[in-house]
Amino acid sequence: MISIFQAVLGFLLLILGRKLYWLFVGVVGFVLGVSLGMEIFPAESDLVLIIVAVIAGVIGSILANVAQRIAVAIAGFFVGGYLIQHVVVDWMSISMPVSDIFVFFIGGILGIILLLLLFDWSLIILSSMFGAYLLIKITNLDSVLQLFAFAALCFVGIIIQSREMQNA
Repeated sequence: MISIFQAVLGFLLLILGRKLYWLFVGVVGFVLGVSLGMEIFPAESDLVLIIVAVIAGVIGSILANVAQRIAVAIAGFFVGGYLIQHVVVDWMSISMPVSDIFVFFIGGILGIILLLLLFDWSLIILSSMFGAYLLIKITNLDSVLQLFAFAALCFVGIIIQSREMQNA
């Protein structure tokens, strides 16, 4: 059941992440809620995880509407950290001589910097990357195919969103 939500959210981020920035922040909250929910309630049902994730997503969306730049910067931190951790370290099988938390933190700082310097383009790139990640994560492809599919989906998402930005 979570895979269906993940696929829908991944697709929406891939094509509408910049336009619906509140959705981007909400999805980051949702994914963070699932991750935290699985840690806090490991034996609970998918329904409990979805409830925790939806609450985190709604909080993120509300925060995005109230304090746009702060909410997007926070989302950028988590997306940057999450993507560096999973795409670079896990999929590319690059071993890091430092802890996972340090790698996550460095990715998070890079995500914040990117979002603060180039707001619209950062939303396009990070939402395309996170949408592609969510879509690829539910597949059973080996790591090399995941990496190629991830890159292709990122490219498609960036093209679609940048054309939408030019038409606006």
